[in-house]
Amino acid sequence: MAPRKYVHLLLILSEIIIIIVFVLIFVKLKTIDWKLIIWISSKILTVEKLTELEHCFVTLSKYNYNINSIRDLEDYPLILPVSHSFHRKKLNDLAFDCDTTFKNVVAIETSEMIRESIVQDLGIGYIIKDVVKREIDNGTMKVLKIEEELPKISLNLVYIDKYLTNIPKLFIDEYLK
Repeated sequence: MAPRKYVHLLLILSEIIIIIVFVLIFVKLKTIDWKLIIWISSKILTVEKLTELEHCFVTLSKYNYNINSIRDLEDYPLILPVSHSFHRKKLNDLAFDCDTTFKNVVAIETSEMIRESIVQDLGIGYIIKDVVKREIDNGTMKVLKIEEELPKISLNLVYIDKYLTNIPKLFIDEYLK
């Protein structure tokens, strides 16, 4: 590698390391100042919002549960993301706010496995709606309507603008703007 490429690589790595160090400091202190992290990141990173994903509780269509609230799910068999995932933590926060504890939970790592577990009739699944859109559309599964607003996720593309090569620039310019 030419010396110029090493310098370029070191600049990229140093900016990423700075962000990681700040995050680790905040995690170690058990207090995260998100405004500071966002400010630091905004000086280095560009964030393009791609879409917002909606979660839902889904069951096989053959069941007619009388579920209107997250509180009603307390004693049902649930298929949820693993407890350390962002999705599950947001759901647990909502359950806590509703004074609810889920008692019969199977925790699964991936959306595909949650979907398959619902198909195998293991319980009511908490999943991103787009993952089971086909099953909802063809009537195999149905979304349970609950009164509480379930957490949503923003899907973003994050990049360092000054280090983009031509192909990613073309993609961003043509498809995202």
